[in-house]
Amino acid sequence: MKTIVRILITLFLTALAYECMVLAFHLLNEPSDRSLYTGFAILALLALFLPFLLWRLWRKRNDNVW
Repeated sequence: MKTIVRILITLFLTALAYECMVLAFHLLNEPSDRSLYTGFAILALLALFLPFLLWRLWRKRNDNVW
């Protein structure tokens, strides 16, 4: 994959992650317990999957880790 495509996908993923963080922090400020747990879940999933997706995008193709 060309580097420019990787850069564009990385920018898209970071913009999407930013929007998810804004939504999660908005939900954390709501008074209900459901909103609080949903905000925590969004942040936890984001912390787990974003680094994994970026690692999969930028790893060298000759790495046979997975």
